[in-house]
Amino acid sequence: MATAMRGLADLPFEKQAFRHACERLGELQDPESDGYPMWEYELPDGTFLRQCHNEQDEDDISVVAAMVTLYAFEGPEPEWHDSMESFLRGRREFDDAYAIALAAAQAAAGPPLLSGLYVEDQLQWALWRGETGLFAVFQSYLDPIMGMELNYWVTPWAGPDPQPDDDFPEWIADCRSPE
Repeated sequence: MATAMRGLADLPFEKQAFRHACERLGELQDPESDGYPMWEYELPDGTFLRQCHNEQDEDDISVVAAMVTLYAFEGPEPEWHDSMESFLRGRREFDDAYAIALAAAQAAAGPPLLSGLYVEDQLQWALWRGETGLFAVFQSYLDPIMGMELNYWVTPWAGPDPQPDDDFPEWIADCRSPE
């Protein structure tokens, strides 16, 4: 999956062109199912690739992000567990999944352009630059109700090398190329 996601960072981020590339990876689910500007592709391993669009400007319907959730840690707070041992075991598994995803991303894309740690939640991240976009692997806490996630993420980028802020998960979710 890392190789495929890294490859998406080299494509035009035009909705239909991106769709054709994603359809080679998985089966497009009902594109009008929930009204959100997003298409989902079920991948052979049962995970989903989500392709999110900007549909505010009908003349420029472009892809703003594509992501695959690789792993979810549904108990990111110690009080959500029966014991501290259970919490620590879950966190260790979450961090081990990141190490595996990072190794796959490095095998696909080489060393990252940037990497770091969001200290507040101890979330790791790494970022590569493609021809037309950014490819990232990162741990996130974007939805506290759902818990923490491990994601591959692709978003358009042009201009100078990116300068993520300290809160990488929020930065990449709101990422826009400099004008």
